[in-house]
Amino acid sequence: MRGIFLDTCTETKGISVDSKRFTEKFNPMNLRYLKIYDSLCPENCKVYLPDGLEFPFENIRYLHWENIELKELPS
Repeated sequence: MRGIFLDTCTETKGISVDSKRFTEKFNPMNLRYLKIYDSLCPENCKVYLPDGLEFPFENIRYLHWENIELKELPS
């Protein structure tokens, strides 16, 4: 799998993402495209990162994450 497109429009309570599990799952796949959005109301993208996110973004070629809760991307 090279990309993830996650539409959160059907989530009423949001999705909490565990940083470690996210990295373990998607880093070995050589992820290139990541889009997390809400197609009905972009201001309400409901993905939460309670522990931040440690993910190697150097291979990501397309990143679109509405309302990301990070001040900066990890290096």
